[in-house]
Amino acid sequence: MVPIGNDLTEYINAGRTNGKGTMMNISSVLKLVITWFGIGNPYQKCKHYDDGTEAFRQAIRINSDDAGAWFGLGVTYGNLNRYNDAIEAFRQVLRINPEHTDTWYNLGVTYGELNCYDDAIEAYRQVLRIDPEHVNAWYNLGTAYRELDRHDDAIEAYRQALRINPEFASAWFNLGDAYRELDRYDDAIEAYRQSLRIDPEDANAWNNLGVTYSKLERYNDAIKACRQALHIDPEIASAWYNLADAYYKLNLHDDAIEAYRQALRINPEDAEVWNNLGVIYGKLKRYNDAIEACRQVLRINPELAGAWNNLGVTYGELKRDNDAIEAFRKALHINPELAGSWFGLGLAYALSGNKSAAMEAVRELRRLDPERADELFNSIVLR
Repeated sequence: MVPIGNDLTEYINAGRTNGKGTMMNISSVLKLVITWFGIGNPYQKCKHYDDGTEAFRQAIRINSDDAGAWFGLGVTYGNLNRYNDAIEAFRQVLRINPEHTDTWYNLGVTYGELNCYDDAIEAYRQVLRIDPEHVNAWYNLGTAYRELDRHDDAIEAYRQALRINPEFASAWFNLGDAYRELDRYDDAIEAYRQSLRIDPEDANAWNNLGVTYSKLERYNDAIKACRQALHIDPEIASAWYNLADAYYKLNLHDDAIEAYRQALRINPEDAEVWNNLGVIYGKLKRYNDAIEACRQVLRINPELAGAWNNLGVTYGELKRDNDAIEAFRKALHINPELAGSWFGLGLAYALSGNKSAAMEAVRELRRLDPERADELFNSIVLR
């Protein structure tokens, strides 16, 4: 929630009764309303949100058309993460003054917190109807579009924000992300570079620049960008992951292993990193290390068929045929459409002397991949 802090006491309407059937003196009502409103604002600014809520509600009890109190109540509810209540309060402001820009803006922010992006878009469009130069509304509109995978619309919104403020680093950053989602990698690189021109210490921009370079197979540039990200913030696990991926693509396996291990130091529960580490160990014939990596993947998520398959392949390299059979069977229990697991299972059965089970694997594989089924059949017959 972004509190705007406008003083809206000019909306006070003194036409309320005191509960005894007679109208209160207008000056008394004004004094009461302004007093409660004045109490609510400092509470909100000092982050005493519960006290602020009560003060604003007291102002509203005196005058239900006090737009300033409704607005302050909405902002305070937002800071308490009571987003539905905040929406209701902002709607009350708009009942009184449907052209109040800051309320529409805060309403959009609140809908965004609830992942109600279509409603957020409508609110931001109302802001821009009233004030087409509202840079933050354009920016947030772009972000809402991105959440709905409307990346072309997001790009247009971010470009409008940058038309108003070309030095808006976050808008350049998000524009780069939107371009990357559309595989417009050269445009994404230019956007990230603009972001970094304004804020060269943005580690996330360096990281995303590295990812984009990798998409273009510019792995040396990716390494430089990721290392710059990690120079700024060595605790970004994704930057270590992306660095490892670039090293791996250049066959710099030892460097890739070290980078993956740094990623796991930060987040030891990342199954994908463990899986990639296991793949590299397998390529280096470090099979016991590969098995340990596969077991870590399966500790985190025992339903990953690919990890069971990789474990079976590694057991096969160590001639542990019974262990390989068990691993392949678990992979196929999860996903019976894995052609590679049927191939590995058939081969493991053949090596263990169970040719009938091996031929059953051939039959299953033929349904998925006839060429590999022929290869497996020849391996069994010639063995």
